[in-house]
Amino acid sequence: MTGTDYSDNRWQELARVLLEYSTETKKGDRVLIIMRETDTNSLARGVYREAIKVGAFPQVLFSSCSFERDLMTLGSREQLDWVPELYQTAMEWADICIDLRGATNPFEFEGISSQTLSAHKRSEGKISALRTAGTRWVLIRVPNAALAQQAERNFEAMMDFFFRATLVDWEQESRRYKQLQEILENTENVHILGKGTDLTLRSEE
Repeated sequence: MTGTDYSDNRWQELARVLLEYSTETKKGDRVLIIMRETDTNSLARGVYREAIKVGAFPQVLFSSCSFERDLMTLGSREQLDWVPELYQTAMEWADICIDLRGATNPFEFEGISSQTLSAHKRSEGKISALRTAGTRWVLIRVPNAALAQQAERNFEAMMDFFFRATLVDWEQESRRYKQLQEILENTENVHILGKGTDLTLRSEE
């Protein structure tokens, strides 16, 4: 199985989680699907299909870190400061934003100055602000072979781990987290013990 293997029905199951639970997508909603890197294709297709089934209006935009690197290495300061009108209009159009982020080389932007990176991130931040303020949104990182290698796992094991972590009963998990929240809000000291972990947290007046 690869990131572009649509035959695995777990992609469709995950798409339903993103639409039904994460964003509560309903008939008539305008759904912006941002597909970052080709490894997200299977999930993008699943989300698109599920959006169509519920009567929503999905639209896909594609992006990649390789394009971002090209912009930062070849572009002028004016281009770095540019907020793409297409993305701005898309965020203003959308009721829902589902951002599918592929795993990329963590050193993709190596050699680019901090000033250039900051300028690029500022322009991206303006789009993110529109997403946060105006849409029901969710972000998800989709693994690939490179991420599996970084985690020192084979690819199949990495994907099994990914689906086990995402294909759960989120309504039940939400209730469990709420219970934990109530416990922590009424607790002065927390002691966390685990393999390689011994952490004590204390509240301060």
